[in-house]
Amino acid sequence: MKLHFLVYLSLLLAGFGAAAQAPDSLVPLPMPTGAAVVLAPADTLFRVYGRVGAFGPKERAEAIARRLDALPAPGGGGPAIPHGSAHAPAGSPANQ
Repeated sequence: MKLHFLVYLSLLLAGFGAAAQAPDSLVPLPMPTGAAVVLAPADTLFRVYGRVGAFGPKERAEAIARRLDALPAPGGGGPAIPHGSAHAPAGSPANQ
């Protein structure tokens, strides 16, 4: 009985050693880049990732910024967001 217990214990401990992750699997993965939709002067509202049809992240972010610029104010007055303040920053690493 004691022998069965020792064999079971050694198999159990050997299984835990095999299940451990290798140190190289703990390296963080690179973050996906996306295009930022920015409200001037520099508030990033969110990032757009991936393609939708023929539109890449940069084109999608620019289209969203144009739509935000065109939103009317809640009272029906001028634009809710000052014209030109929402944009997808050109040349930023997130737009590539």
